[in-house]
Amino acid sequence: HHNASSTLFNGDLSLSNADNHGRIHDFENLHRRFEGWLPGGTTSVWEIADVSSLNGTVVNINNPAGQSMTARTNGGGHAPRFASDGDFVAMTQPDISIAPGTHSWLTSPDWPIPAHVENLTFTMDHWFHLWTDSDVSGNGAGAWVEVSFDGGSNWSWIEPEQGYGNTISSSAPVPNGANGSGFSAWASINASGWVRSSFVLDDNLGLVNASTFRFRLVVWTPITQSTDRPGWFVDRLQMSNDGYAPGAWFHGNLNGEYSPDANAALVMEADLSSVNGPMVLQYAADFDMEGDVYDNWHVEMSTDGNNWTGITPMIGLPGHGVYVNGTTIIDDSNGWVSLQHAIPNGYNTTISLRFRFQSDPTGGTGFGGLTIDPPEGLMLDDVRIIEISGQTEIEHAVWRFNDTSDANHSSVVLGKVDQWQHISNQGINGPWDEMESFEDASLLPMDWNIRTEAGYGWAFGELNNTGPDPNSFPGGGNGAGTVLNAAYRQNSYSHLESPSIPIPYGSRATLQFDHFICAESGWDGGALYISTDHGHSWSHFGSHIVDWYDSMHYNNTLSPFYGQMAWDGSRVKGGGCGTNTTFVTKTADLSNLAGQSVMLRFSFFSDTYFESSGWYVDNVGITVDVFRDKGTWTSPLIQAPDSLGWGSVDVQASVPNRTAIKASILDSQGVPIFGMENRTLPVHLADLYGLTSFDSSSGIHVQIEMETMDEHRTPRIQQVSINGSRFLSGQAASSTGWNVNSPLIVHEVEGRIENPTFMTQRVDGPTIISERRIESFSIESISSGVMIEVFADGNSVHSSMIINGTVSLFIPATTLAFVLDFQPGSDLEQLSIHPHLATPSFGPEIDVLSDGLVEWSWPDDSEGNPLPYGLMQGSSIESNTSSINGSIQISLIDDADWRYATMMMRAHTGTNVTVTVDMGQRSWTRTMSAGDFSMISMSGAELRQGQSSSVGQLLLGPAHQMLLRDVVFHITADQDFTGSVTLLSVDQHIISNISNLGPSIENYRLSRLQDAAAAGSNLSSKMAIPVQIIQEENGGLILDGHVIQSPLMTDEILLHPTTIVPDTEFEIVTEHHHLFDVDEIDRIRLELDISGIESRPSFVLNPMVTGSIQTIDSAGFTIDTPIVERRAYSYRVTWPLTMDWGLNDAEWVKIHAKAFDSLNRTWGPDVATIGLGGLNGIENDMEIVGFTAVDSLDRSLLDSGVYGYPLHLSPLSPIEVSGQV
Repeated sequence: HHNASSTLFNGDLSLSNADNHGRIHDFENLHRRFEGWLPGGTTSVWEIADVSSLNGTVVNINNPAGQSMTARTNGGGHAPRFASDGDFVAMTQPDISIAPGTHSWLTSPDWPIPAHVENLTFTMDHWFHLWTDSDVSGNGAGAWVEVSFDGGSNWSWIEPEQGYGNTISSSAPVPNGANGSGFSAWASINASGWVRSSFVLDDNLGLVNASTFRFRLVVWTPITQSTDRPGWFVDRLQMSNDGYAPGAWFHGNLNGEYSPDANAALVMEADLSSVNGPMVLQYAADFDMEGDVYDNWHVEMSTDGNNWTGITPMIGLPGHGVYVNGTTIIDDSNGWVSLQHAIPNGYNTTISLRFRFQSDPTGGTGFGGLTIDPPEGLMLDDVRIIEISGQTEIEHAVWRFNDTSDANHSSVVLGKVDQWQHISNQGINGPWDEMESFEDASLLPMDWNIRTEAGYGWAFGELNNTGPDPNSFPGGGNGAGTVLNAAYRQNSYSHLESPSIPIPYGSRATLQFDHFICAESGWDGGALYISTDHGHSWSHFGSHIVDWYDSMHYNNTLSPFYGQMAWDGSRVKGGGCGTNTTFVTKTADLSNLAGQSVMLRFSFFSDTYFESSGWYVDNVGITVDVFRDKGTWTSPLIQAPDSLGWGSVDVQASVPNRTAIKASILDSQGVPIFGMENRTLPVHLADLYGLTSFDSSSGIHVQIEMETMDEHRTPRIQQVSINGSRFLSGQAASSTGWNVNSPLIVHEVEGRIENPTFMTQRVDGPTIISERRIESFSIESISSGVMIEVFADGNSVHSSMIINGTVSLFIPATTLAFVLDFQPGSDLEQLSIHPHLATPSFGPEIDVLSDGLVEWSWPDDSEGNPLPYGLMQGSSIESNTSSINGSIQISLIDDADWRYATMMMRAHTGTNVTVTVDMGQRSWTRTMSAGDFSMISMSGAELRQGQSSSVGQLLLGPAHQMLLRDVVFHITADQDFTGSVTLLSVDQHIISNISNLGPSIENYRLSRLQDAAAAGSNLSSKMAIPVQIIQEENGGLILDGHVIQSPLMTDEILLHPTTIVPDTEFEIVTEHHHLFDVDEIDRIRLELDISGIESRPSFVLNPMVTGSIQTIDSAGFTIDTPIVERRAYSYRVTWPLTMDWGLNDAEWVKIHAKAFDSLNRTWGPDVATIGLGGLNGIENDMEIVGFTAVDSLDRSLLDSGVYGYPLHLSPLSPIEVSGQV
């Protein structure tokens, strides 16, 4: 390694680091944070500040109205000395003047538009000192207010009730609603002092059809502003609406449970005699009741005040739930909800309407939900009866409950509880106001955020503990804590969220922070979460890191940490809570998130019991390494496995933008090989072996060169391959020879290549150029919708969607080329293609029987070096600044299948050098410049066109040879250059036959027999033939063959009868053959196997002794002297036999005939069967057989196959009938 490392990224090779830096948040600088209000604009200048702490001298000034006041000299003018309300105000950057060219605003949160708008007013206290040249018709800076009724999409200028009192420069942007350029705005030559301005929205047309509204306070200064001014100060911003006068009726308890055993009604009267259409009762309710079948309210109507009809469900409300706006409310409405019920027909008269509240007698259940949260009961307001007429609602009765005059109440049943009461200060659509004075603004570091879901949240400040907890933060000043200088609170769940921290792609990033925690072990604690989508989702971090957390939390199923690891201080080294009060520094590798923006979240949870010190955090940040600008890694010496040399160099890596990977090839002494320095990947090595420019037989080194133009980025290499593998991913899309261009999109961080178009996009891949045969290749990929087509030696051999697996080639190849087709919407994360190479056998020899006699051998070259069998390697022509003019000759087996040849050209120097290769009638031309290489591929048919007419011989052994034909390539160049032309390989499929091995193998067999006989052992019927293969180097051969074998002796039954009958002689003729010498046949045995009879007639004959017949078992048969005919290699024997009457019928008789030699060996018997075709083997009854009938024309009268059957007979014509008995 030189400026390179394999330890920074879990074994990946990368540039080494020279330093590291990053942003560490020590929380020393804290700022007040707007809550709900949002600064914005081209230059966001808004901040919250304590104006009493501003710099400057306190002076007395007069405002534009001539009133005297105290102020503070600040920012080129006068700022307020005190806030209008409290201590804090919103202002345009404290202690500095507002800059020329400012256009900034402060936007309020959204407020809902009240259902009843009555004096809807926005009021603000503000102090402005903005540059202008006049107090009436100024042409300088200005401030104004805008309103939006659509969530901020559109804004309109609005004017305060008091007017703006001045105008702005004509160059200011004109907001919608303003009266043209130079519109009205706030500005004054002198400080305005605190001014109260109000904006009434009742008549604003934007209220129509809107549901919310918001304001923004806008300030603008001209770029030509010549005088410094402090800006704008805002405080006590109030939103209010008078609405309806307050008032509501309530049954229940404002401070606790409502009473049990209630049954009381609130009754109202109405005249509905003018109603003609259907009616609906509408009202607002705020309820918190037990519901179900226990406590409910009922709405009932009556025309006589005595008989009441319910218009709500019989069980009452809320019952089993009230359905409101798509949501079912069970027992607690959590505020006002609008309800309505249809009114039945027959009530268009004077009616009574009542709301009856009923609770069961059980005490202690007078509340809704799980706990008591007063008020408990039912509150009513804004009751209306309307008539539906088409699309129109006509109001016939309304009760606002502003006082008690329009309703009365009483118990429905004597003795039941009545808790109805009039509430004068509450009600729906009543008075409403909200105020923002910035007094509760959080004190936070810039861009950090606290989000508390329950209980108490995080806080920032200093530690001053005097007890067992830490008394200061590691930075010595501010830090973050759950509760500073006190125990954390119960039932809390709060998050401390960092700003988004970008991690450069290709960098090595480390998370670090200091923390101290002491919490109830296994119950309370904290954990770190990480987000890479700007806080939309969070992932628990660090569970896989050893000793990162303290304990697994399994105790509390309601804990957000249930089933997860968390910190609680229980495993701090040196003692836990109260023992070791030092902060612990935590670090973790975040390099896997490089290229993304990361947010950190420190989440703390506590349950109901046992609070302790809590969690303190300081010095939080992410550091990234600074890498060396260049570095190299050099491989060990790589020896060529054989004279075919090496494959090609490629890497599986991630190569971020502004980084690069190249490779150089060094000789055995570490010196770069000329023309092989700083090459882009892949680097082909197939033509290196055998070049005279360096000693290839001593081996090579591969040197990987890494470079970065961005100090935070480095290439990362997972593997360096020299076997021809090819790699593609979105993390190295343009670094390994793949032609990935637009409109394909490369997502570098995700490592994904995507086709976002509606058309297929093609990517050409780098060719695998092999000096050996490629028999198959494997594909490993993560992709979707991408097709691959593979070309072997120029022919398409595979086309399909990319599927992981192995593809075998029908014919081995020496080059593979790849094309990827990205279908619309497809993507690819990674692709690896690995060729499976077959090395031919070098200088093989074959010794059949391993007896030291080589029957077949492949010759060496003229220098005694072994040659590969089948895959032939050609020679090279090299040029050192001179022109190439020469030839390459190779001799090929004439009977072989010439499949493919590959030639490779390189140019180390030169410009537009044209190299021509001629072979017979064929010619190829390539044009190259320095650093280029080019390939020429030739088919077997093209090679045949250039073969020589003369034929040579190649001796392969004592009795084996093959015919050779020469192929000559003539190479010329049109100018001088440095380079080479190499015939890489010629693939010829050769089948060599080694025949006529029978005699030697038989001698080997006989020798084994003799050895076994001498040892008294038996041999298997199968004999293994030893074959020894001798090779000079690696490689493989496929051996196949067959044995043409005849048995030593064979038996054959030539003739036998179709059935056997008593007292009639019949003959069986057999022949017995010996492979070498008929005199080796010692005896011949004939045996009959008769169905149903155990005895077997058997006879033995010595063929060399006349008349030497021996009856072993007659079993009803007698034999005369056999006739023996001696032939060159066989005996033919005629066996005359006769059966007596003692045997019964037999279905079949099987004849067994076999010969034996002097060693009592036999290879028989031959078997034949008597009794086929419907006849018995033995027939011993009186039976007519062979019955025929023919006429005078010799036609069979019994054969139905005769034409004209049945045949007609002429009178007096003879019929001949015959048969046997």
